[in-house]
Amino acid sequence: MRFAAIFLALAAPLAQAGEPWTFGSRIAVSAGPAAGVFHHLEGAGRNHIAVSNGRVAAIWEDNRSHAPQVYVAIKNATQSSFGKALKVSSGEQAYEPSIAALPDGRFVLAWEQEATVFVRLLGENGLAPPLRLSAGGASHVSLAAVGQGIFASWREQRQRRWFLQVAALKAVENDELVVESASAVEATGLETPVKRDAVWKEIADNCLRQFQEED
Repeated sequence: MRFAAIFLALAAPLAQAGEPWTFGSRIAVSAGPAAGVFHHLEGAGRNHIAVSNGRVAAIWEDNRSHAPQVYVAIKNATQSSFGKALKVSSGEQAYEPSIAALPDGRFVLAWEQEATVFVRLLGENGLAPPLRLSAGGASHVSLAAVGQGIFASWREQRQRRWFLQVAALKAVENDELVVESASAVEATGLETPVKRDAVWKEIADNCLRQFQEED
């Protein structure tokens, strides 16, 4: 999806189920339109907006620096505008961002950069150091969170085979992320890469199992 700028409109359902939703005025998330700058909302899980503890965050990719990079902006729910966008990625090119909310006002961010995938936390003190998840060429990273549990899923190529990887992450001191466990879904890999929908389905299934175990 390509946009000249990104806007957010908050929706509120009416009390009676089945009646129309009402929408507030749109709010600019990114900077205004600029010649040759395009904004993309693309990712394996289509997760680009998250809400936690009264805070709203949005993540996207644009080419304002003449190369595709990932940015995030955040606001309190009661504020009328987003703060200045923070650059999330650091490589030559970055794509397909994803975001998930923790219950304490922090957000987990993931993206593809130089054919590998990274995650990092966004907290009260800003962006924490990034963590590389993949060892080989990788893409289509998705995120989900259940309570303080963080899960990532992505596709990765090793020795000319494709693997669907799943990892459980944990936030530690200074909002840094560490991998608690990681594994490949397929023992021997696939000859062709899995599609985006399969990546998202796998992480959704894992989060559901985690939620059932906690119950």
